[in-house]
Amino acid sequence: MQTGKYEKLILEKLELVNGILAMAVEQNTAVKADDLKKAAALDPDKKRLIDKMTELDRVLPDFRGEEKENSENIKEIIRNVNSSLNNLIKIEKESETLISGHYGNISGEHINAYKTYKQFK
Repeated sequence: MQTGKYEKLILEKLELVNGILAMAVEQNTAVKADDLKKAAALDPDKKRLIDKMTELDRVLPDFRGEEKENSENIKEIIRNVNSSLNNLIKIEKESETLISGHYGNISGEHINAYKTYKQFK
């Protein structure tokens, strides 16, 4: 059986999501290791994949009716896309919390230092 255009497109989306997820995991690991430069260095490649996925999402609806959307294979691919997206969201939220905590700690340290500089009367 020849794979239809819609199925090829959602398989491509799955590959993109998994690529972004892999980069997010790598960034998360870098953030945990306090290597924010390494984490930031991955952003351009991740952004490129996100842009590709955005473009893909624009054309996917045009092909949805081209084949039976409710075929088991397509349903499984869609479940995998959604599962990977859920994992991606979880990892990104964790990274965001770690980064904001990191900068919060730095700010807190600065605030404490500033307090010692206050001139008391």
